[in-house]
Amino acid sequence: MDEPLTGTRVLDLSRLLPGPYCTLLLADLGADVIKIEEPGKGDYMRELIPGVYEAVNRNKRSVTLNLKNKEGSEILYKMAKNADVLVESFRPNVTTKIGIDYPKIKKINNSIIYCSISGYGQDGPYKDRPGHDINYLGIAGALSIPGEINKKPGRPGLPIGDLSSGLFAAFSILAAIMLRGKTGRGQYIDVAMTDGLISWTSVRAGDFLLGRTAPTQENEMGHLSPSNAVFQTKDKKRMTIGAVENDFWVKLCQALNLNEFLESEDYRTNIKRVKKGKEIYRRLQRLFLKKTRDEWIRILDEAGVPCGPVYSFHETFEDPHVKQRKLFTQIQYRREKFLRQVRFPVKFSDYEPRIYYPPPEMGEHTEGILLEEGFSKEEIEDLRERGVFGVRNGNK
Repeated sequence: MDEPLTGTRVLDLSRLLPGPYCTLLLADLGADVIKIEEPGKGDYMRELIPGVYEAVNRNKRSVTLNLKNKEGSEILYKMAKNADVLVESFRPNVTTKIGIDYPKIKKINNSIIYCSISGYGQDGPYKDRPGHDINYLGIAGALSIPGEINKKPGRPGLPIGDLSSGLFAAFSILAAIMLRGKTGRGQYIDVAMTDGLISWTSVRAGDFLLGRTAPTQENEMGHLSPSNAVFQTKDKKRMTIGAVENDFWVKLCQALNLNEFLESEDYRTNIKRVKKGKEIYRRLQRLFLKKTRDEWIRILDEAGVPCGPVYSFHETFEDPHVKQRKLFTQIQYRREKFLRQVRFPVKFSDYEPRIYYPPPEMGEHTEGILLEEGFSKEEIEDLRERGVFGVRNGNK
């Protein structure tokens, strides 16, 4: 059975996390993703955080090409003729300087979809600024949004800007592929990490966008419901409660024998409870310190209250529900070891995404892909000798 993106070739010039996460999603759905890396340097994530590199680069093949070398650029042009998508994550204007910008590639292949992922986008006063996830979170206002009652806003533990931009890029590429099926034309896609974060923060800025006062931790934010929070338990573990709707609030109070909350009009709606948030939270926290996490989860599960544990990675990977969902698999990696991977996280009724390549070593597939492009072995060896794509590395 063909996979959804079988026959779709993607040239991936990106590094680190946003672009590679985008192309991981495409590769898991069957796209032929060719990772194009600078000889001797490659994707910086290989050395920076190897675990991240391994997590987002499966199902791809790697080619090394010196794009500052004219012959290296000519090879990329030849590959672009047969490609459907090109993804890059250089700063704006870098691709123009090295001759691989969209206007140049479009002349070679008018139907190509060219996606640029950058921190601030291709225009605007910040476009040339260097940056990382934390900088984009700050500009977008995400670091001003509190996540817990009585605590100052903190930095998310996940690289939200990186992952969201990769997701927006993959989604937009698929939309462009569908549009190309109608028009026959490719197009340019400008994905800015900051833009995506601002889109996400809009769900916390509703009042502000309607012209009202911007919410703060002092004047309360609607999502900081005291019964939609994290609590510590007797065994110094933590648990989550998600009793936002009135039905769940009633079940929570009944399970905890908090009849005074049910009898008072001051706690009747979620909006009223938010206003009394600190008081309610303190009361709930005192109660939850009287039993262990697992004891409370049993009690609240039986009462039909949304609740759950705050897991470590070890607990997540061993959880019976997570195991039942078959989110993890093990693949052979670099011959001497196996690599555990998180699968594509969506289930289809008539298709199952596969893992068919481990994360590639730098330049591992250079020779094989150049042979596919029509180069002879003698030409490849000559190009290697002239430093177009570096020394022999891994299996070709």
